[in-house]
Amino acid sequence: MSTELLYTSAPQGLRHGSRGFCTVLTTAGMPINVIGKLEAISSYRHLFAPDSNRAGENPVSFAHQRVNLGGQVVSVLSRIAAYGTDYTGRTNKIAHHVTVAPGEMPAAGPAWLISQGSIMRSEWLGQCETPASGPTIPRGDQPPRICTAWKSVAGDSGWGGVVAEAIAQGDATPLWVIYPLDQRGRLLELIDESISLLPAAQRWRATFNTFAANIPPDVECKVRFVPVGTEEARFAASSGKAIDLTKHPTITTASQWVERARGVIRGDTGNPLSGGALSGASFTAVQEPDAAPPVESSWSSDEDVVSGPPPSIEPPSLPLELIRGKQKRKQLVIAVAILAAVVGLGATWTVARLMAGLPILPGSAPPPVPPMPVDITPPMDEETPVVVPKAPVPAETHDLVLHYDKKQLSAYAAENPSDETPLPNPVSLRGYVRLKPVSDAAGAVPDIKQTRSVAWGGTATPLGEPQELVVRTTQLTERTQSMNVQRIPSVPESLGPTQMYWSRETGDLIAIADVDWTSQTGFLGEQAQAYRDVAIQLSRFAKLADSIDAESDHLPANLKEVIEAFFRHLFPGKGDARIDSLIRRAGGVDLSEAATKLKAALRAKLESSSKALTKEQQAALVQIVDDCGQLSQVAAELHAGFGVLETGHRVEVPELKFLESESVVLRRVPLHIHFSW
Repeated sequence: MSTELLYTSAPQGLRHGSRGFCTVLTTAGMPINVIGKLEAISSYRHLFAPDSNRAGENPVSFAHQRVNLGGQVVSVLSRIAAYGTDYTGRTNKIAHHVTVAPGEMPAAGPAWLISQGSIMRSEWLGQCETPASGPTIPRGDQPPRICTAWKSVAGDSGWGGVVAEAIAQGDATPLWVIYPLDQRGRLLELIDESISLLPAAQRWRATFNTFAANIPPDVECKVRFVPVGTEEARFAASSGKAIDLTKHPTITTASQWVERARGVIRGDTGNPLSGGALSGASFTAVQEPDAAPPVESSWSSDEDVVSGPPPSIEPPSLPLELIRGKQKRKQLVIAVAILAAVVGLGATWTVARLMAGLPILPGSAPPPVPPMPVDITPPMDEETPVVVPKAPVPAETHDLVLHYDKKQLSAYAAENPSDETPLPNPVSLRGYVRLKPVSDAAGAVPDIKQTRSVAWGGTATPLGEPQELVVRTTQLTERTQSMNVQRIPSVPESLGPTQMYWSRETGDLIAIADVDWTSQTGFLGEQAQAYRDVAIQLSRFAKLADSIDAESDHLPANLKEVIEAFFRHLFPGKGDARIDSLIRRAGGVDLSEAATKLKAALRAKLESSSKALTKEQQAALVQIVDDCGQLSQVAAELHAGFGVLETGHRVEVPELKFLESESVVLRRVPLHIHFSW
C-alpha cells in the first residue's frame, strides 16, 4: 500500500509544537524514521525570489529515488517546488513524497506514474491531515518507443538511448544532464522516453531527479538534471559524465541502446521502425552473443570502456602486384622527404645571413640598408599630462514588480460579479526590491545609507521625513509589516498615484499603487477588463464545483468516491476556498483536462458496476457531466484572463539616483516598473 507525506511551512504542523518548515500531512501510522528520512530529502533551492518577475521559472523537482529505510530499499516519488511566501513572509516551498510498494508498481515505470495527475500534490490549503492511505496507484504499461522528445530537445533521438544505457549498467556513478531553463517543462517526458526503452522488469531501477540540488549521499539517484549556470551544472561539466543540452551535443559513436532510441533494432534489417514505438519488441540489457559488443558512447569515462583480447583473425594474403606497388610508393615518399629537408636548410641559411647584415653568398655585395624612419617623439618639455579617470558610480538595474492584491480579487470574485458589477475602487498593487551593496570600478562600496536626496534623472529632491509605514502582503494570507521609511518623490510617469518609499535600515525600495480603473484607458483599460473576466470565471467555477459536489450526494457510493477524490486532490474545501485555490495557482491547473478525467473516471466506474442507476441517480450524473463540460469553457476563459494579468505592463522610468550632496552620487538605479500578476 502506498503512503504519502506533505512538507511545507506552516504556523502549526502535524506534530505537537512543530511550526515553520514541518510535516503537515502523513499517512496514518507512518513510522517516525520514515517521516524523518522523507523530511531530509525535502530540500529545495530557489533560483528566483517569489517577488521576482521570473519566479515562475523556478524548476519543479520531479524525482524517483530509492532510500534505505531500516534495511529495506524503498522507492520514493517526489514533487518539490517553490511555493510563494509563507505565513511569516519568508520564501516557501512544498514537498510531496509518495512511497510505492513493489506489488503496486506499474510496468510503465516511475516517470509515467508521476505524470498521472492524481498522484502528486501541488498545494496545501492549511489543514493538517492523516489520511488512512496514500493515493491510489493506477496500473499501466507502455511499449518501447522512438525518443522523439530527445530529438526535439537535443537534436538526436539517440540521447534517449544513452540515458537508458547508463541506467541499465547499474553502477552508482551519476549521469548528469545540463538543461536550459526554458526546457524545464519537458524533463519528465525525456526521462520517461528513456525508461520506456528498458525491459519492464528493469524500469523501476531507473532513479532520477529533474532538479538535482542537495541530494544526500545515501540516496540512490542515477540521472540528475541540473539547470545551466548552477554550481551543480559546473561540477557536472567537469565530471566527464554529462550531457549538455545547451550545446547541441553530438553522439559520435553508437550502441544497441542508441539504435533502439532512433528506431533501429540491432540484428534486424536495419530499417527504421514505423510509427512512434519499437513495435513492442522485447530485449534485455545483456548484449546478444552474435552481435558486435556495444561501442563506448562519446561521454563515457575510461572505466566504462569494455576491455578484452582482440579477435584472433588471420589477415588475408595480398597479391604480388599490390606488394610491389606498395614498395614503389614507399620509395617515392622517402625521396620527397629528403627534398623538403634540403629546401628547409637553404631557407634557414638565407634568413640567418640577412639578419646578420651579410650577403646571401660569400663575396657578394651586402643587402642595401633601409633609411631610418622619421622620429616623431615629442620633445621632453611638451609632456602630455596624465588624466586619471573618475571611477563610475555603481549601478544595478532592477525590476520593480507591482503585484495585484490577491485578497482583493478573491473578495470581488466571491460577490458573483457580472459585466455590470463595478470594479473595486481603487485596485491596489504593491511591490518592492532590495538594494544590496554594489562596489564601484575601484572596488569600493559606497555607503548608500548616507543618502540625503534622490533624483529621477534630473533635479535632486530631499528625502522625506522618516515615518512608519504599514506594508500589507498581496498574498491571500493576511500579513502586515511595519517599516521605518522615507518618502521618495513620485515617479515622473503617468502611472496613476504610485507612492515610492525607501527604507534606510533594510535598503528596500517600496512602491504602492492605488489605481482608479473607472477613469483609465490604454493598458490599464485592458488590465481592468482582464481583472473583471478572471473574477467572473472564478465565480462561475465555484458555482459549478458546488453543483457537482451537491449532485454527487445523489450518486451511489462508488461514483461519489470518484468525485470526492477529484476535489480532494485538486480543489479541497468549498465555495471561497476553491476560488482561493485557483488564485494561488493563477489558473495554472488545467481545468479542462481535470474535467475530462473526471468524466472518464465516472464512465469507467459506471461500466464496471453491475447495478443499474435509479432515475434520480441518472439525472444527477447527467447534471455532473454537463457541469464538467462547462468547466472546460471556464478553463479557457480563465487561462486567457490570467495571461493578460501576468503579462501586465512594463514601464521605463528615468534613472533613480541616490545622492549624498548635490555633486556626490552614491548609487544609480536604472529601474523598470512592471504592473503584473
